[in-house]
Amino acid sequence: MAFVTDPNLLADIKKGDNAAWNLFAKKYGALIWLRGSDYHLTPDEQEQLTQDVLVSFFKAQDSFVYAPEKGRFRDYLRQIIKNCIFQILRKRQQDNNNEEIQENTAFDENDDEAKQKREDEEWMAHVYSQAIAELKQTVKPRKLQSFMMCRLQNKRPEDVAKFQKVSLATVYNDCNEVMDKLMELVKQLKDA
Repeated sequence: MAFVTDPNLLADIKKGDNAAWNLFAKKYGALIWLRGSDYHLTPDEQEQLTQDVLVSFFKAQDSFVYAPEKGRFRDYLRQIIKNCIFQILRKRQQDNNNEEIQENTAFDENDDEAKQKREDEEWMAHVYSQAIAELKQTVKPRKLQSFMMCRLQNKRPEDVAKFQKVSLATVYNDCNEVMDKLMELVKQLKDA
């Protein structure tokens, strides 16, 4: 199962597995980029942020031990991202006028709650996209199509039944079955 935080993936990274690194970069790259856009980084700075986060994680991998009971991996990664953002902003400030920048003056301090809310919303969007990707691999295509048409495209179940040439009850059963699987996956992924 493709968990957002896969202990095997983290273990493979620790062993120096290039495929695991590529998967990690693919899985978390979009989230890193989104964090950069929250802090108004330029595209070049966002590229630098992605590299800095991956390098920071790489350097910490020898001492890093994934222990879900101590905290969520996403919180650990979020802190790495934030630290790297502040490094980039300090460099930007030094390049602009060679003055020090304080972490809490670069942004509106009252905006932290809004940023946290956006981060949580983006994380949930990421979780749902991971769950949908998993569903595409494990659910029969017709059932997934019923769900996608009814729940995501807001098509009437009657129209979906007619389109698929199945009974209305089959469409409802398909949608409920896929929704149950989706909620189960989201619960697992959300807590990772």
